[in-house]
Amino acid sequence: MMNYAETASISTNVPVTPLPQSQCQEHASDHISAVPSYAIGPIDPSRLIAIHAPCSNGEECPLLIPKQFPLWILNHPEFRDGCERNFFTEEEGANEEWGTVSRMVNLIYSKLLGQGFEDFPSGEVEPNFGAWEIGWLLRDFTRLADTDRVFALTGIAHLCFLVSFLPVEQPVYWPPVGLVWTRWRHDDAVKAYRAQVCIYREQGKSYDEAQRLALCQRH
Repeated sequence: MMNYAETASISTNVPVTPLPQSQCQEHASDHISAVPSYAIGPIDPSRLIAIHAPCSNGEECPLLIPKQFPLWILNHPEFRDGCERNFFTEEEGANEEWGTVSRMVNLIYSKLLGQGFEDFPSGEVEPNFGAWEIGWLLRDFTRLADTDRVFALTGIAHLCFLVSFLPVEQPVYWPPVGLVWTRWRHDDAVKAYRAQVCIYREQGKSYDEAQRLALCQRH
C-alpha cells in the first residue's frame, strides 16, 4: 500500500516563489536545523514542496509540505483527514481567525497542544489528534498563501518550529512532553517579536507595517 507522500503529485500551482531579499527570510529558514536561532518570520520557500494530495472522494487538495517533516506525521491517516476536513469546509473570510501575527502563532501553539479539544470526562487529548491538527493547519496556511503569502509562510515556519520538538516516532499520548516544555521558547519568540513591533510603532509606522517589518529582524 502506498503512503500518503508517495501518492501525492508535485505541483507548481501553489505560490512558493522566493521572497524578496529585503524580507530577510533567512532568519526563519534554519528553524528546524538550528532551533535556538529561531525568530518569528516566514520560512524559506525552498524548504517547502507544493503537492496535489489525493482526497478520499477523488479530488486533489493543494498542500504545502515542509521537506523535513517527520514521516510518521505525513503517513498518518489522521493527517490526511485533517487536510481534507479543512479543504472541504473552507469558507469565505476564514482568514480573519488568525488576526495579527502574535495571535496567529499563539493560536498555532494552543491548537497543536489540543486546547479546547480535550475529552470531557477524562480531560485528555486523543493520541492521534496531533497528526490531524497538523494536517488541518498546513492546508489552512496553503489556502492563506493565495492571498497573503508572507503571513502564511510565517505560520508554517512557526508550526515547523513547534514540530521540531516532537519525537521522531509517533508519541503514545498527546501532547508529548517536548511540545509542552517548549512553551518558554514559544513565549520568548513572541515577546521578542512584539518588542520589535513596538520599536517600529515608536518610529511612526502603522501597526500593519510594523508587523511586517518586525518579521525581518534577526535575533
